[in-house]
Amino acid sequence: MKQLVLFDIDGTLIRHVGDGTQKWMRRIRTAAKEIYGVDPGDFESTPYHGKIDRQITWMIVEPLGISRSTFLEKYPAFADRFFGQLLDDPADQSLYEQIPDAKQLVDILRLKKEICLGVLTGNMERIGKWKMTHSGYDGLLPFGMWSDGFDDRFQLAKAVYEKANAFFHESFGPDNTIVIGDTLSDISCARHIGAQVIAVTTGGHERKTLEDEKPDLLVDSLMDPQVLDFFHLSKI
Repeated sequence: MKQLVLFDIDGTLIRHVGDGTQKWMRRIRTAAKEIYGVDPGDFESTPYHGKIDRQITWMIVEPLGISRSTFLEKYPAFADRFFGQLLDDPADQSLYEQIPDAKQLVDILRLKKEICLGVLTGNMERIGKWKMTHSGYDGLLPFGMWSDGFDDRFQLAKAVYEKANAFFHESFGPDNTIVIGDTLSDISCARHIGAQVIAVTTGGHERKTLEDEKPDLLVDSLMDPQVLDFFHLSKI
């Protein structure tokens, strides 16, 4: 039986470098002001760890008086403006870098014919693919479960089996799916679909916070020997 292995992106495969988080917040503020006519001001990024793009935007603009209908109507324009800022600013080209141990695990798993790789991420497809390309993962994880059209990570996760089965022409379900991520949301969405979950401390949460959610495996590095044992692999 083949296995479906789904990686989160931010904090799991890649990390922000430099002032990446500040620029992310700046892009949201710029797009919100231009498209919705509201200014979120300065805000903390922590409450949005593990959330998906459209959900984050709604959480930010709803308290500023934007109705749900207006939000949905204008969200495509907001997404265009947000993404356009990535393309417009040459400095943004170096805001993301791969986490070396995560890349090494991807390279090992890609050698295994019984493993099908993909991403399960809160990123919109074009933003997620942009990040992957600029951090050296282009083409390495062929399947993508992107957040476009979904309001939260549970909705997103519930659609994964149907989409992955069609993409790989396989039969995936709770018994042969593993989610790898760095946030509480990665753990909870994996549990929501009955998948196993590996949590890694390279992203937005402290070890104790992740430990309390009882993932199947918790590590500080995706090249921890426990991860290789989990996949019945020996280090290459």
